[in-house]
Formats: sequence, structure tokens, C-alpha cells
Amino acid sequence: MSGRTNKYQLEDDHVLGHTYSPNMVILHVYHLHKHTSKINQLAQSMGTGLYHAGLEVYGREFCFGQTSDDEYPGITENEPGGHAYHVRWKRLPLGETKKTEREIEQLLNDIKDDWKGSTYHILKKNCITFADYLASQMGDDIDPVPQWVKSAQEGGAKVHDGIAYAGKGIKKIDELTGFSAVCKKVGSAVSQADQQIGFTKGVKGVGSAISAADKEIGFTKGVKGGISAVATATGLKKTPAPEDAAQGS
Repeated sequence: MSGRTNKYQLEDDHVLGHTYSPNMVILHVYHLHKHTSKINQLAQSMGTGLYHAGLEVYGREFCFGQTSDDEYPGITENEPGGHAYHVRWKRLPLGETKKTEREIEQLLNDIKDDWKGSTYHILKKNCITFADYLASQMGDDIDPVPQWVKSAQEGGAKVHDGIAYAGKGIKKIDELTGFSAVCKKVGSAVSQADQQIGFTKGVKGVGSAISAADKEIGFTKGVKGGISAVATATGLKKTPAPEDAAQGS
């Protein structure tokens, strides 16, 4: 189904305004925001873009969005081409459904629990994946959402899955080799051995003892005095003149 070529013409709503039969399934494509419109016009020529989408049938447009909890439905309805938060751009007829309006209402009621707003995912379960799914439930004669509409989300989803897969692979290797477990055991063994032989405590004790002995015998102070005397005797350190000393005092 995804390999089929759409037999209908992509329309700019503001230019053509063609009227279709009530059972025509129509994909409405929106810019996410007015600032993304120029980017999308360029991106479309490269077969991609960032869009919002809704699916119209029998004069009613349905779309899927995120909600904070399950109290609010993920599937909502608005006037065709009249979404409150996105910028209307183009529409694309996908084919005439043989389902009645009542059958479509029953279909939406049957799937509403599978499309709760709390299950929204920006890459994997969004307005475009919903429009594509809903179109697939309208009958075999209905075209899918074009690839240029959904390519950005699908590409992002593949990158997301690739990163997740790599993470699982690293975790699996670690489980097979036991590397993390070995590191923990080595660290624990070193810590335990240190506690038994008191190495760290011993080093600290030696350092403390040397410091105390130095204070008693004045070794460091004596060395500093000796170095100063040698420097003075050899002329490396200038002895202040009596006048300078007087002025300094």
C-alpha cells in the first residue's frame, strides 16, 4: 500500500478550493507554525518537512494530539482545514471510502482507547501516524499518507531506535562479559584489603608523625635558616644596609 502513487492532485486550499463528494477522504497538511512555512516549502522539494496533519471525511476533520492525562481524548475533531494551533497549507484527497458516516463514528469509538493523548510520542505516535492509520482503516481504495509528509518523523524514529538498540547492545555485552561486576569486586577487594592491613591509615599516621617530629626538632626551620645563611654569604641574597634597615623600621 505504501508504494502506491496518489492519483489525486495536491491542492493549495487558498487557491483551488475544489469541492469533493462527502465520502472523499482528504488529508489536510499544516505548517507547525508560521515560522516553519518557508522551511517546509524548501524541504518539500527534498521530500521531507515538519508538518501537522488531520484526516477529513464527511465534512469532519479528525486528528491526534498530546494530553496531560487520560481524562482528555487524544483524538479530536475540528472544522476541515481549521486547526486552532497550526497554519493551514495544503490538502490531498486520498480516495472515496465505502464506509458510511455511522461506521466511521463507530471506528473512532473503537480505537479511542488505543489513541489516548497520554500515549503520544513526537516521533512514533503522533498526528501523522494517526492520519496514516485512520486512512488505512477507511478501505483498500484509500491511499496512504505521502512519504514526504511522514519522512521526517520516520527518520527521527529510526535514529531514536538506533540509539536505544546500541544502548541495549552495550548492556548485553556487559552482562555477558561481567565487566562491571568484575570492577565492583576488584574495588571491594582493594577496600577490604586496605581495611585489614591499615595501609591508608598507616600512611596518614606516618605523615602525622613526621610533621610532629619536625615541629619538635625544628628541622624544616633549620633548613630554611641554613639556606638563607648560605645565600647571604655567597652574595645571592643582599644584606640590607644600616640606613635601609633604619628606614624600614
